[in-house]
Amino acid sequence: YGSYVKKMHVYTFHAFAKRAMQANNICDKGYEDDLTNLLHSFAEKLKTDEQFRNEVGGRYKTILIDEFQDMNDDFYDVIISLQRASNAGLMVIGDDDQDILLWNRLQKQRLRLHSVDYFEKLRCDVTNNKTENLVFNFRSCQEIVDRSQKYLNEITENNSAIERLKTDILLKANPENKKEAIVQDKTSLEDFIKIIPGELVADKEIAILCRTNAEVFDVYKRVMEVAGINRSDIKIQNNNDLRLSDIREFAEWLDICRGRIVHNSDEL
Repeated sequence: YGSYVKKMHVYTFHAFAKRAMQANNICDKGYEDDLTNLLHSFAEKLKTDEQFRNEVGGRYKTILIDEFQDMNDDFYDVIISLQRASNAGLMVIGDDDQDILLWNRLQKQRLRLHSVDYFEKLRCDVTNNKTENLVFNFRSCQEIVDRSQKYLNEITENNSAIERLKTDILLKANPENKKEAIVQDKTSLEDFIKIIPGELVADKEIAILCRTNAEVFDVYKRVMEVAGINRSDIKIQNNNDLRLSDIREFAEWLDICRGRIVHNSDEL
């Protein structure tokens, strides 16, 4: 819900652990040279110390984890602790066919967990979850896609110790949907407005990336002044799928109004 995106933090697990431990004066010099011990201690502290867990994770509303197939127990415990500290929305992205860090997991009962085990654990630990299968390959030709699918199937079918989440066939992105993209860096709005008529004559699609919704509105007004532009030709933020209430400025005002209504305020 874009109204609440005030700040975004990007960390590796070790950098996040070190920063949090230092901020709470519990990171000694020994952790500087032993990142594995740092992460394990951080994960245990989050699990066992509710106050520490809430201080570290209580402010986050959304957590995004990339390369989830690289999980180990400490990584996983950190994610779950942070999510439970504030009931944050959690999204993970990963490919169990890229499970190459088996060595970085604790050995349990003579077997090490595979990435698929962490995907399954997450389904059990996080309620109301939803899984989306990303089967389109945008990087390779059809021959490479087919060979990759063949080799992966052979590896998993001949090894009973390997489970696999992905059962859908990989697909190459439809070439008919492929669009040519030309990126023009550091182009001012004034310069961009000048090139629009020529692009329209060439029957090209134009995308304008803006940093804020206010900037979107300013650009929209200027583009509408260009001769030959029809309102139906312009789509704002994929507005076929985006509700008006999801745009940040409207969402903030709606939140204020809802709060006043709940408290029977006459200040509306």
